[in-house]
Amino acid sequence: MPGGSWKTAVMGYALIVLDVIQFIGQAVEKQGVPNTLQGWIVTLAGLAGGIGLVIAKDFDKSNAPAPTPQATTIPPASPGV
Repeated sequence: MPGGSWKTAVMGYALIVLDVIQFIGQAVEKQGVPNTLQGWIVTLAGLAGGIGLVIAKDFDKSNAPAPTPQATTIPPASPGV
């Protein structure tokens, strides 16, 4: 899969497939491709979203800041050593 996470890529492919099904359904129902700007915007937005999800590189990434070092206490040495 082109993206980093297989889950994100699967969601992208699902969105593309659903968008194509919606486009075909609209074309069959209205006997042609969308003839309004709104119809094309919905179709192109679905395809762009699906492609974006497929190529997203989000595996093993987070928005957490870099970990800050924390001081640890060292127990005192025992007197017999």
